Amino acid sequence: MKVLFVCTGNTCRSPMAEALLRTKAEVLGLPIEVKSAGIFALDGDRASRGAVEAMKNIKSLGEHRANILDLELMKWADLVLVMTQSQLFRISELYPELKDKVYLLKSYALDQNIDIEDPYGGPVSLYKRVRDELNEAIDSIIDKIKG
Repeated sequence: MKVLFVCTGNTCRSPMAEALLRTKAEVLGLPIEVKSAGIFALDGDRASRGAVEAMKNIKSLGEHRANILDLELMKWADLVLVMTQSQLFRISELYPELKDKVYLLKSYALDQNIDIEDPYGGPVSLYKRVRDELNEAIDSIIDKIKG
């Protein structure tokens, strides 16, 4: 399975989600490929300092570079998980032919129609709270994938 996480700038939420799912899939030996992108990303941007700090004991984001969401990535993915309702709406506008594989992350994982807050520019405690929200959702996604 190929999973694509999408947020706004691909420097906080989606790279944290990518790293969490990749790490868990590797430990469990699950055949999951994971990528991340941002709707308004600047290609090559590094992960935010807060995201790097929040993830430091789990998986380093030091090598992460932002990717802008494009048609090639959308076609690559079997499942596209976004952080907010507005991102879901925007992707449905940009790629209407692919909207059936795009879901709000918490809705798909936890049956909660709730956005994941953007921690960009906030304190490390906010990044850690977002990391924990992502971690809970990803545990549920893994359960769904395992069947």
